[in-house]
Amino acid sequence: MIRDICFMAAGFFLGGDVGIVTAAVAFFPGPVIAWVGKKPERFISAEQEAVKQSWAERRPIGQARRAG
Repeated sequence: MIRDICFMAAGFFLGGDVGIVTAAVAFFPGPVIAWVGKKPERFISAEQEAVKQSWAERRPIGQARRAG
């Protein structure tokens, strides 16, 4: 967000047009991307935990199944 604001300020000082939309684009995308990024995080972490559990239940390599 700081980088976006700095580029907006640089554009203004170099003579560019800075309007409402330019300011909105400089301020809002960063927080929105961070907020949206947290939504799928809980599903991804649950899936990773399931994969870890699945791998933990497997036998180590080289350990043969005993006839019983």
